[in-house]
Amino acid sequence: MSTTATPATQTAEGGEEYLNSMNFRSLIEWFTAEALLSRPEDPLAFVRTVISEKLAQRNGQGQVVGVMQALNRSGNEKDTGFTDMDEEVMTILAAQAGIAIQNAQNHKTALQAQKKVTEVLDIVKAMHSDLGINSLIFTVTHRIQRLVGSDRCSLYLLDKVTNELWTLQGEVDIRIPSNQGICGAVAESGKLINLKNAYEDARFNKYDQKLGYKTSTILALPLHSHKQDVIGVMQLINKTDGIFTPDDEEILTTFLSIAGPILENSPLFLRAKGTGGENELTGRPVSHGKPVTFDPEMNQIQESDGAEDEE
Repeated sequence: MSTTATPATQTAEGGEEYLNSMNFRSLIEWFTAEALLSRPEDPLAFVRTVISEKLAQRNGQGQVVGVMQALNRSGNEKDTGFTDMDEEVMTILAAQAGIAIQNAQNHKTALQAQKKVTEVLDIVKAMHSDLGINSLIFTVTHRIQRLVGSDRCSLYLLDKVTNELWTLQGEVDIRIPSNQGICGAVAESGKLINLKNAYEDARFNKYDQKLGYKTSTILALPLHSHKQDVIGVMQLINKTDGIFTPDDEEILTTFLSIAGPILENSPLFLRAKGTGGENELTGRPVSHGKPVTFDPEMNQIQESDGAEDEE
């Protein structure tokens, strides 16, 4: 007849080890000390109150999520002001309210994250559809722009033959040196760049001043192949409500990790390596290193002589 060994945690020795590991004795001693100081009439209510307070602190990580205020006490004792019992009741209510508010905030954050993930999957699904080159770039950049909440978004692909970053906007194939500007720095390092103030970074080209456009924040991320080689850069300019956050970095890094291998095997990447005056894929003029600005409202391309525009 076979016997099943009793788990160590269910034996007397295992129970001792478990109590020590969970610090139950210290917890009981602490409750006892608190009870001696407070001398509660209802020990169970006292324990429940203390636990509620500690849970609120843990769930809120010690952060203040609100303030509860009572004014002008009513009743027979209104002339004497609020009592110790009133304070205790308010403490319990505040602790419970804090937990409820924190849970609501966590729920809202979870819903927002879920919505962003769904939007990313929708963009990936669109990339698998039969889109033309213009439509593909337009779809990706504009939907990412709305997803993150930025003023502008550009997607550049790396042409290692000409050492240029390439994109298509309107009727112009834009090509800029792959070692210049913020995008060039990302292409060379393979690491994202998040600038809270673009003008404080020496790599940023201040050409936007001539166009009457103020670049404040920039988030630029590398696009990798399945072999983790850099094949492009995505750049977002001017977060609409502050600065680009770690959450923005995370959601875009996740998207680009999926989009990279897809674009790597697309005609957009395999054939868009034009040299000279026209691109072999589109037959359109190529802008080599000239500052090019795209106005999303006017849908116009502007070119000027001078250094490369960051956008």
